[in-house]
Amino acid sequence: MIIFGLILLGIVWSFTTLLTAIFVGFRKAISWNAIAYPFLIICLSLIGWINSPTKLDRDDVIGHYVIDRDHYPGSNADWQHNHYTLEITGKEVIVRDYHLNQVWRHDMEWFTGPDYRWRFKNSDYTKRHHLVLNGPSLYRRSFSHSYVFKSSHYGNVFFVKR
Repeated sequence: MIIFGLILLGIVWSFTTLLTAIFVGFRKAISWNAIAYPFLIICLSLIGWINSPTKLDRDDVIGHYVIDRDHYPGSNADWQHNHYTLEITGKEVIVRDYHLNQVWRHDMEWFTGPDYRWRFKNSDYTKRHHLVLNGPSLYRRSFSHSYVFKSSHYGNVFFVKR
């Protein structure tokens, strides 16, 4: 992909140099392109780095998670935010349901691989809280990540680390 981008950039650079040389003269075209294209390459590299998803390690995943109210703002999201929390300790996932005044503990295990992902040890779905009935989906953004669970009561529920 990088080679294709460099070839495309070379073609564009040659074409614009030729067009600029036709309209303003060859010397001005070369000097203008010698400044503009390195600046363009630096800017595009910076944008690519900023937009790349974050790389996670175990310490990034372990922690306290709350309902993300930014995905679906409103009174329902506020209510869920105030009544449910999720905590990943490294050995278990703890769901606190303040509406029912209950704490649900589920053993977990880590995947092996480049990202620190996890799954539930016990495959018995009937003993899980409805928020974490299915396994998690990890979504990584530039500087953060979130977990999405499919709840039988609320649909997709987004948890972010706080």
